[in-house]
Amino acid sequence: MTDPQAATRPGLRFGGGDVLALTLLLAPPVAIYASAGIALLAIMAALAIIALNALNRRWPDIGAKTVLAALILVAVWGAVSALWSIRPDESLKRALQLAGIFLAGGILLGAAQDLDDGQRKRVAMAAVAGIALALALVFFERLTGGALRRLFEPGVEAPLSAMNRASTLLVLLSSAPAAYLWRDGRHAGVIALVVGVGAAAFALESASARVAWGVAVTAAILAWFLPRLTVALLAIGVAASILLAPVAVSLLPNPDPRNVERRAHLPPSAAHRALIWHYAAGKIDERPLWGWGLDASRSLPDARAMIPWDMGPQPPGAPRYATIVLMPLHPHNAPLQWRLELGLPGALLGTGVALLALASVERAAIGRAERAGALALLAAGLTVAVISYGAWQSWWLLGLFLAAAGMAAASRRASSGKPA
Repeated sequence: MTDPQAATRPGLRFGGGDVLALTLLLAPPVAIYASAGIALLAIMAALAIIALNALNRRWPDIGAKTVLAALILVAVWGAVSALWSIRPDESLKRALQLAGIFLAGGILLGAAQDLDDGQRKRVAMAAVAGIALALALVFFERLTGGALRRLFEPGVEAPLSAMNRASTLLVLLSSAPAAYLWRDGRHAGVIALVVGVGAAAFALESASARVAWGVAVTAAILAWFLPRLTVALLAIGVAASILLAPVAVSLLPNPDPRNVERRAHLPPSAAHRALIWHYAAGKIDERPLWGWGLDASRSLPDARAMIPWDMGPQPPGAPRYATIVLMPLHPHNAPLQWRLELGLPGALLGTGVALLALASVERAAIGRAERAGALALLAAGLTVAVISYGAWQSWWLLGLFLAAAGMAAASRRASSGKPA
């Protein structure tokens, strides 16, 4: 099969599969030093695919059309929310940005379709090479205290902390090459890849990446043996986490920022996160149906309030209290953010998007290894969405699209040739 998006002018044999291969080769190392650059990389890849299609006078293919349609509805609802948003200008701006992100993601997924086995292999091996290069960089930086990062950013105080996003992206991006290598019989390579990514997650400082890695490995093993049960458990988890998010938060302890002894059982980051979630849940109660408007989290009443934070006994001369922001830009919990900003309709839309993504994996005519990898990717992505990052951050959304496109590109249809 020939890549339908390959340029056909004399001397040109570069297609959408090649764009994806190059992008997945570059994405992991780019994430190490400029995680926000993942968004730019993905947008450039989508534009390159559009240009290649323009040379052939055709429109680019769009992948996962049902999921993409649901995502576009989210952007439309976000634009509608500007009618009652406390920041209508920001709501409209974010809605337009999301529409562009979702369209770019659909183009990346479209380019991953209809590739022949040779093209799929190139994409998968490029992804393997990208992960391997990124792991080498992570361990070098860990052993040298961030020597390269300090070289490029002389004033950086915590060079390893700056790689937290990268460790999360490595977990997501490793699903496709792991599935491909397993299906190809390279089991030792899969073990090395999975262990390497896990070691990187634990070598860095992102608790989200560590949890996501554990969830991904568990989901992959469960999906290998019991794929339908895995889909059912993920579906229940998705619906419960999104629709019942405010109720779930009310069951968590509300830490006292001014008394460290009363929250000694929680790590400082978890205690701060719980404080943010309780504040967000309270604001949901004020506008339970329609929400505050897309991207309004940062502008909520008292959101930027500075709260004294008891850090416990300190060395002589060191202050015991620091100050923290009550709501630093977003709730660090996608289900809460969907409900907080887009109200009950937004929460229902978010649930629909996640369930449609699960259904697309469940229905796909792919092999056993690819299905396990895809479900592991979904489980890890959903886990991180619940405990970290903003729901609308471009690097996060496009990182998910890149990981999904890599999985789609590396997946051989179950009916073709070699058994999965």
